[in-house]
Amino acid sequence: MLIFYLLFAKAYGEFISMKKPRILEYTNATTYLNSYSEYKKTEKLQWSKGAWAKHLGLKGTASLTMVLNGDRKPGSEMVEKFVHYFKFNKKEAQFFKYLVEYDKLKENDPKTYLIKKELQKLSSQKKYRFIHDEEFSYVSS
Repeated sequence: MLIFYLLFAKAYGEFISMKKPRILEYTNATTYLNSYSEYKKTEKLQWSKGAWAKHLGLKGTASLTMVLNGDRKPGSEMVEKFVHYFKFNKKEAQFFKYLVEYDKLKENDPKTYLIKKELQKLSSQKKYRFIHDEEFSYVSS
């Protein structure tokens, strides 16, 4: 039913597209990547994770899917591919890299405080609080 609506709405110009996600408005790299994926699906019905993986220069969709599902964090090579793909400016690239690094840290790691401070400096949001995936899952369900 949803696919029918999307096709109908797009054909008759009634489709309201999503706003393109902006990295500086996110506090989690995986959430940003998933938001971008959803945005692309509304923008172009033929868009797929396979096409995205190919565009990123990945050998297949498995590693991208695992990152999007939160089963793994992107390594430095994949992070650079994302930075290039999104054409992030210097500030956005640094912010994305900090988000990925923050997502990899344990809550009691001393680096978390330093990375949070850097992210807050770079962010376009005035005030926000970082939460870990488990807390986000609880709050959003």
